[in-house]
Amino acid sequence: MSTTFFTRAFQPSLASDSGDLFVFDTSLSEQHSVSVRWTQEPIEDGTTITDNRIVEQRRLPIQVVVSSAELGGVLRSRHVEAWARLVKLTLADPPVLFTVTTSLETLEDVVLESASATRTAATGNALIADLVLVQLQFSRTDVAQNLADAAVDLGLGEVDLGSQGLG
Repeated sequence: MSTTFFTRAFQPSLASDSGDLFVFDTSLSEQHSVSVRWTQEPIEDGTTITDNRIVEQRRLPIQVVVSSAELGGVLRSRHVEAWARLVKLTLADPPVLFTVTTSLETLEDVVLESASATRTAATGNALIADLVLVQLQFSRTDVAQNLADAAVDLGLGEVDLGSQGLG
């Protein structure tokens, strides 16, 4: 199941392809970063540098808020429901893939690595959750045919490979 997680006008939401919608009240912070690790091997002079760096996995820590709301005189426990859904998404097997869009960038193939929340008397009926989203790196491979046998067959044709000399 592909899911979209996006931040728009400081109100991040979680939406799935099945129409499921999870709206946070706000995002308090987002920490965007990108990094590469350079090889310790010498780089050959005069060549194009292609495999001397490894792109590190992208991580996006984000702090979100979900508060409970009073509807028709009844206090709705949105913060409790939100925490239960975050736990379910974090532990989902197979993992749920997200597309994360913030005002800075869009990241695809993201999973929810962790969710944590600290409850205090000051937060009352609200959930302030620290989420860590991680972008997965998929290896894209192509199937290669073994063309060596065909090349040998085409090049040799009818060739006498020698005799055993038994005769």
